[in-house]
Amino acid sequence: MKKLNLILAIIFPLFFTSCIVIDNTPGPPGRDGRAYFGVDYEHRAPYSYWDNNKSIPYNPVIGDYYRTSPGLYDFEYFINEYDYWYGTYEIWVNRGGPGGPHGEPGYNGLDT
Repeated sequence: MKKLNLILAIIFPLFFTSCIVIDNTPGPPGRDGRAYFGVDYEHRAPYSYWDNNKSIPYNPVIGDYYRTSPGLYDFEYFINEYDYWYGTYEIWVNRGGPGGPHGEPGYNGLDT
């Protein structure tokens, strides 16, 4: 009987330690940042402004920011009725971080 008690005293705790489950499933990724675009000026307001970004209205309000999508866009703005500048700009978003261990969500991307 003493041997049985000794064997049970050893096997019983081993039985319960084998029931521990560790879940290392990563959590969900963080939210991507939002992208914004705005038009401003340094010396004189532009005569007119245009670009092919669908989120920006024709002749936008100077100094306001508009939520937009990532991409490569063309623009042109007139200084007066005859002189203008044109170019290309790119908008991107900061991606959210990967999920952490034990189901923790990833960090959110910063707004740009």
